[in-house]
Amino acid sequence: MGGGVGLSVHAPIRIATENTVFAMPETGIGFFPDVGGSFFLPRLEGRLGTYLALTSSTLKGVQALYAGVATHYIDSSVLANLTARLGELVFKDYSDLRSRLLTISRTIEEFNTGLPPASPPLLAGDIRMAIDRCFEPSSIEAIISALERERDNHSPQSAQPQQHVGPGLAARGPVVELAVPGPAGVLLGQPLAYTAPGEQVQHAQLAVAQPL
Repeated sequence: MGGGVGLSVHAPIRIATENTVFAMPETGIGFFPDVGGSFFLPRLEGRLGTYLALTSSTLKGVQALYAGVATHYIDSSVLANLTARLGELVFKDYSDLRSRLLTISRTIEEFNTGLPPASPPLLAGDIRMAIDRCFEPSSIEAIISALERERDNHSPQSAQPQQHVGPGLAARGPVVELAVPGPAGVLLGQPLAYTAPGEQVQHAQLAVAQPL
């Protein structure tokens, strides 16, 4: 969660178990995702990153895999055996990073117990399409308007994002102007609207377009 995500989520291999919990809870108390989270979230498929960043929504267990946060899913009961197996791996000095990561990934798959059938993707289908529609705009005002339209014009299932997101955003404070422009913008959390809307996620996407 939070800063822990910012530090660890950039690893090329990320394992989730049924005990995994992913969230950016700091946005619920007036903060914005740290630099690590702001780098990673815009790179999730569609507008999932914007949705997770603005709403403090939680991904549990295999949902982290479905959302693209995790790269592998295994049952926690095999973690000890997996750790021991990974400790046995030996790489040639001339092995490049790609081949080493491939070997590690295949080793993890040896312990694959399958996906839990009782946990289908939650952010999928109509809900996922609604998230992509509603969180496409670059301002908080436009996102809230899109959520309200979703509630009024679509089925109860596709309107679920509005039911959860709208009240949460509205509860964080009155409409105020934001004094700090640029990347510190949209995700400060306490205001409902900003003079520099949408710039946290959008700027994060642009700022890292070139390699460091």
